[in-house]
Amino acid sequence: MSYEYDLSIDENSLEEEWLGQPGLYFKYSKLLAEAEEVKNKAKDNLILTAAELDESIREELKQNGEKITEKIVETKVIQSVAYIDAQGKLIEAIHEHQILKGAITSLEHRKSALENLVKLWLGGYYSEPKAKEGNDLKEKTKKKTQTKARKKLNKKEKK
Repeated sequence: MSYEYDLSIDENSLEEEWLGQPGLYFKYSKLLAEAEEVKNKAKDNLILTAAELDESIREELKQNGEKITEKIVETKVIQSVAYIDAQGKLIEAIHEHQILKGAITSLEHRKSALENLVKLWLGGYYSEPKAKEGNDLKEKTKKKTQTKARKKLNKKEKK
């Protein structure tokens, strides 16, 4: 999945970009919902893993005749491989969820950019400059440039 490609805009195909915008938004909304489900399941799994480890650690300490304190049990739980794995999966799920939230925000910005590009297009921003009949734009521009250059040269000569 290429977030950058999906978020890019082809200024020469505004109609196609607009037609594709709702589909892209839906695609990423669906992916976000799925990522949220994965994140919630990972969170539930972490809680379940911690509870199961808590129970087995207490039973083990009891069988060995060792003192059972909340701190000892908590420390053993968070040091266990099962807990560390479950926590890692939760962190990965949160990361993916955050990326997709950013993609949704970016799609909202993309929509705004498309709106503004269309306004520019409608306002003639992308059109060719047109000179009125009998009005040579090139010649006027050349004369203005020459006049500015002469003024600069005259100022330098006076100094």
